[in-house]
Amino acid sequence: MRLLSMKSLASHLPHGGKTSNCNFRAAMVARWFSYERSDQKQDASAKRRSRFQIPHRENPRLRVHAVSIDHSDYSIDLTEDPFAEDEEEDVDIIDHDKIAEAVQQDERLKQEKKEKWSRRPPIHVSVIDEKGQSYGKGGRKTATARVWIQPGHGEVTVNGIPFIKYFCRAALRDDILQPLVVTKTCGRFDVNAVVQGGGMSGQAGALRHGLARALNKYNPDLYRPALKYKGFLTRDARKVERKKVGLKKARKAPQWVRR
Repeated sequence: MRLLSMKSLASHLPHGGKTSNCNFRAAMVARWFSYERSDQKQDASAKRRSRFQIPHRENPRLRVHAVSIDHSDYSIDLTEDPFAEDEEEDVDIIDHDKIAEAVQQDERLKQEKKEKWSRRPPIHVSVIDEKGQSYGKGGRKTATARVWIQPGHGEVTVNGIPFIKYFCRAALRDDILQPLVVTKTCGRFDVNAVVQGGGMSGQAGALRHGLARALNKYNPDLYRPALKYKGFLTRDARKVERKKVGLKKARKAPQWVRR
């Protein structure tokens, strides 16, 4: 707060302060309050400015800095490498045993990966029981078939019924005998099958699948390549698609009506 004398206050008043005594005192008090308010405004503005100013802080990175050498000081040899000793110490710290162990581990992993990918295919062994029979299980849709084959004259029975009587359609019979035709073994094996589930088409597909698997187990070296090439060893995963809610069938929708 600034302190002004009576003369300085009077100099700021109109008419040079030549007024009545009462008016003069009122004018001086008003002037004094106006100076007080101005000082308060200046203090507040200074505080606002200081609030947004970044405080002065020393940069820790600049505390350690290079010191220039006087031109008259030639006692320090600038040709020597100050970090030469540190490099020598680092070389001595290197553990050669750990490096050798890491290299051996890497070579071992590479060798294991190479052996994994260069592994020989599995060896298929023929499976024949005491009676001289080979067994194969097949499936198609919801039907399953268990098939036994053994050397014979080509008799085929399904659920204790002759093959021709059980499957009346010639197309189904031709489909079932395809594994025997491909391997050229028609009339060499007797086939006994037990079929259940599904319809006639599904049972025929299951019987063909089981017959192909039984031939593969009887002599895989001779029969497997032809059966694999034709796809008889793979189970057919196709099935009837389920009906959906709001549709008439799996895909068929009711007739669309505008209104």
